[in-house]
Amino acid sequence: MTNDLVLELSTDPEQIRYTHLQNSSAWRAKLTAEEYADREWLIGCESKLGKRKVDENLGLYHFVLRDKSIASSGKFGDIVASCETMNRKAWRIDPKGELVEVVAACIGGVFTLEPYRGKGYACTMISLLNRYWDERLDKRGFMFLYSEVGDYYSRVGYESAEVKVHELHNLEQYRDPELDLDVSDYHFLKYEDYSTLVELQYKNAKEFLISKSKQTDKVLYSLIPNIDTYTWFHDRDLFIASKLRAEKQVDHFGVTLNDGTHDRVVWLHDWNSDDLTIVALTASSHESFKKLLNLSISEAISCKFDSIHIWHSGLGQDPETVAANVKFLESNSSSKLFQDNSSRSAIRPLDGSPLGTYSWEFNDKWCWF
Repeated sequence: MTNDLVLELSTDPEQIRYTHLQNSSAWRAKLTAEEYADREWLIGCESKLGKRKVDENLGLYHFVLRDKSIASSGKFGDIVASCETMNRKAWRIDPKGELVEVVAACIGGVFTLEPYRGKGYACTMISLLNRYWDERLDKRGFMFLYSEVGDYYSRVGYESAEVKVHELHNLEQYRDPELDLDVSDYHFLKYEDYSTLVELQYKNAKEFLISKSKQTDKVLYSLIPNIDTYTWFHDRDLFIASKLRAEKQVDHFGVTLNDGTHDRVVWLHDWNSDDLTIVALTASSHESFKKLLNLSISEAISCKFDSIHIWHSGLGQDPETVAANVKFLESNSSSKLFQDNSSRSAIRPLDGSPLGTYSWEFNDKWCWF
């Protein structure tokens, strides 16, 4: 069967829409299949992040797996599976302190059409996808993904790097009136109103990697923060809101404190689950964390959401601050901390580096695709 399987890069809009309509059953949630396909085209092919820069291997790439042994008519008849990669700029820094920009390809949308499941098509497709990018990307780069099927992808070279999730419920219990801020003490982040903060994240992340490289013998990998990544989340937010909560004016995508720290939180409204998801959070102290959480809770309640999700990696880098933040979250018995992540991250260095010789830094929700 292997000789009959062909991985094909898709550039045909009709074929891309066909694959989205097929996989909508897995990911459309409350959207219709047509709405889901519209969303994927909008935040994928038409987004700044997804626009292909072929000469740099950046942007969104769609793939289909064809089984030529299947007798079929029409251009879609022998398609058995599909996937895509969102390729972004990343950093690699070795123990000698050499920091270089590379391309990181994030796999998403792995889907086998229902009649063909259980036959190994997905595994073969990812193996062929690995080979495809191995032949085109700098060996210093990496591939990664977010698995909904546990450690399935370990069989094709991906090391699990799961980040636990904190599910916050009964949100009013976290509210502290003493932390209520005057409107002059913070400001909401509007659409693409955070370029300065992303530049600061870029600067701080780069400095952190350089500093850590001097204290470890491991190669360090990290995505490079950029505003297009955040805009991708917020385009997704706006599209789903327009379909499910058309009466809601969505214009707050996060908040930053006006105290000179530039501490901030960026969030995503999950209109399908009535949940506020924290995309990125930067707090220089435990007190700042509580202030930002207070403001996030206010946003969640204003949207009639009953929960907040935050990845553990979003609680900070400083061990003492992280410990204090966890202790505070534990004060609410309704919340569920350190839950398994439904999107389990996994990484594969393109140079074939063995386990234990590298570290994935800033593996947070903002990297997700």
